[in-house]
Amino acid sequence: MAEVAWKRLNATDYKNIRGEFAGGSGGGATYIVLGRSRAGQNFADFFPPLTNNRTDVESAEGTFTVSSDPDRRSGEWLIVDQRGNRHPAWSDATDFPEELDDDDNPAVVLIFRSDGKYFTGWLNLDEFEKLAPELAEKIRGVDEAPDALTARFGIGGPSALTDFAEQQPQLPDIPFDPANQEDGRKRIIVEIVRRQGQRAFRTKLLDAFDGKCAMTACAVAWVLEAAHISPYQGPATNQPDNGLLLRADIHTLFDLGLLSVDPDTLAIRVADQIEEAEYRALDGKKLQVGKVAPSKAALQEHWDRSTP
Repeated sequence: MAEVAWKRLNATDYKNIRGEFAGGSGGGATYIVLGRSRAGQNFADFFPPLTNNRTDVESAEGTFTVSSDPDRRSGEWLIVDQRGNRHPAWSDATDFPEELDDDDNPAVVLIFRSDGKYFTGWLNLDEFEKLAPELAEKIRGVDEAPDALTARFGIGGPSALTDFAEQQPQLPDIPFDPANQEDGRKRIIVEIVRRQGQRAFRTKLLDAFDGKCAMTACAVAWVLEAAHISPYQGPATNQPDNGLLLRADIHTLFDLGLLSVDPDTLAIRVADQIEEAEYRALDGKKLQVGKVAPSKAALQEHWDRSTP
């Protein structure tokens, strides 16, 4: 189970980050106020033990320091030194906003703890509300992290590629037997039909994408397959907006998360470990949208489980 501590930033938080309260022009203490430890926001149990009212937290993205002095500010928990030593997760590298541009859609600072390890990030409030609606009702807190939120940051669950590596069956070596060739040919045909997808679903996608692969524009119908964006879980997932028509090799790479589609821009992302020029040429190319636009939620779920 993963936990998350969060804080929705406001104008005062940005002044604190810039140190404007104490020094007037950025010369004072610079911090993010998380809040006081109490029911629903037990920062004392969430972070490592304090030494002299401070503790360094090593996250996957970099180390940051939190402090809590019971004799000052009623023991508020602070993420300190966030001007000159800004944590990477809340910096220009992640497009972290330097000012409160929109009171209706502020940044939410996120700190995750999973299996004793810490992870950091941030989201705009509107996305936080979609992924963790119950948590978003509060300005700050510590609680169990919803699966949708941890998946957004790739925390706690394996990637599609990891799943494949772990579940790939170890098949025994079977000697070749010519007597089995006829049954073997039948199995090949069945396997081709299975890979191409359920007939009705594939027919819908062939029509929606004008008989062309959504990534390569390949029009050879024999190698075009019906790919689910969000994994198949019964007839309800056989909807055109949860499908892409893909060439067989592209389908495999997509299922493994080595090819993915940015849900906001529809740009194709090719995993760094794919070096072949044929596939690298797809990186940044826009997905060809069919007659039915793909589900943004399904693309987001696939993106979150894909390999960068």
